[in-house]
Amino acid sequence: MRYTCRAKCILSRRAKSIATTGHLTAEPRERAYLVAVEMKGRGNSRWSSQSSLEELAQLALTAGANVVGRCVQRLERPTPAYYVGRGKVQELASLRHRLGYSTVIFDEELSPSQQLNL
Repeated sequence: MRYTCRAKCILSRRAKSIATTGHLTAEPRERAYLVAVEMKGRGNSRWSSQSSLEELAQLALTAGANVVGRCVQRLERPTPAYYVGRGKVQELASLRHRLGYSTVIFDEELSPSQQLNL
């Protein structure tokens, strides 16, 4: 019963969209936020973290996402629990409410426990 009501609501919104525009509108693009970690003491890592973010942005755009922001965190080494620091996790959470992104893309592969924690 609940599913039927929700389906009717979705269909009525689509009908209004078609009536207004004359055609069915596309689904909104996914909104992505990019994160890179720069390791301290690794030469000129600033260039590599920035180029990593540029490459991530191009990959996200190619995949159909809209990049709404990016950040770099400087660390001695990635934290085992989150990859980034606890403060950066809190910052990402507050930015999510402000920017409305649905996906975070990191410049490195996260461990299963890091993915779960985030």
